[in-house]
Amino acid sequence: MRIMLAGTSSDVGKTTVVLGIMRALRNRGLKVQGYKAGPDYIDTAFHTFATGVPSRNLDTWMLEESVIKELLGKHSFDADIAIMEGVMGMYDGADVKSLVGSSAHLAKITDTPTILVINGAGVAASAAATVLGFKMFDPNVEVAGVIVNKVSGEGHYQLIKEAIEHHVGIPCVGYLTKNENISLKSRHLGLIPSVEVEALDSKIDEVSKMIESTVDLDILMSLASNAKIHKFTKPEHKTKVLRIGLPLDNAFNFYYQDNLELLEEMGCELIKFSPIKDQILPEGLDGLYIG
Repeated sequence: MRIMLAGTSSDVGKTTVVLGIMRALRNRGLKVQGYKAGPDYIDTAFHTFATGVPSRNLDTWMLEESVIKELLGKHSFDADIAIMEGVMGMYDGADVKSLVGSSAHLAKITDTPTILVINGAGVAASAAATVLGFKMFDPNVEVAGVIVNKVSGEGHYQLIKEAIEHHVGIPCVGYLTKNENISLKSRHLGLIPSVEVEALDSKIDEVSKMIESTVDLDILMSLASNAKIHKFTKPEHKTKVLRIGLPLDNAFNFYYQDNLELLEEMGCELIKFSPIKDQILPEGLDGLYIG
């Protein structure tokens, strides 16, 4: 069971929506596996915080399709649902003539239904034109549903929902109203990392409660059940031959989980330490892996 949430652009609020859905499903007792399109270590850290399960990166620019599908199968085979978060706008990739590296490319090669997150502020019927454009841009990408963010209230959402379902024929599965308490701030590299966000747990709890009341999670899971299952070959862990120091704290957190696990599969023992708190390096290290 798998779904992607992609946005019409950056700053549409898709990360906030994704985190709320992840936490809401976790609160239902489900194991949620998070994924992020592209090489984004910041958003995967937010996913991990929300779900309690290490989130993964799926980058169609750096990785071959076979590797993408292998990683999908490897990490989601025992999850109740996998949730992918897109990057930038849904069709934004390596260049304007190619979909490579985009959310749409990832959704297409993995056969993953996509929920389009749109900004509902200041629009009604015009929202249908936006959704129709995203649906028709590449018919091989399945835009299966819509979540409307930043509406003024339920009445506003109902206008947008009626327009989209009438003109486009795609279901709206829910909405979020404008709420500064749940917004995640950005700076030059994107979102401020999760380790620096105050009261992050309460923020995610608040948005998850909003999701529970205004998003139909049952419909979302029904759409996710249409995703293709990808198989994988379970790796054999080798005997530990190297002790590698891994600096890990608020200053050192730029890591991709699959890279760490690949080192372990190749026979490395990762020894975590904090350059901020620790006075000396762990003993007996053969090397350092610094993110």
